[in-house]
Amino acid sequence: TVNELKEQKILSGGFLRSTRVLQDTFNKDYFLQIDIREVAEIPLYASNGKLWSNHPEGTYEFIKGEDGNLTFRITDTQRFWSLTKYLIIEVS
Repeated sequence: TVNELKEQKILSGGFLRSTRVLQDTFNKDYFLQIDIREVAEIPLYASNGKLWSNHPEGTYEFIKGEDGNLTFRITDTQRFWSLTKYLIIEVS
């Protein structure tokens, strides 16, 4: 959630300031490590999601399942991970 991301110093801002991703002060231990060659879908277990990390357009999509929950699908793995090795998604 947005509150979790702010507590871990991954996002800053809100209310009167625009929300942004903090580049070097975030808690790197909060992230799960995955094999980016093998993981192409991530179930979000939420009905809404917003991508905060910087990834090329057209390399991912949010898919709504029959249960109303989203799955995040990476459609072009090589290009998707070309800008950053961190994936930040806010769920609500």
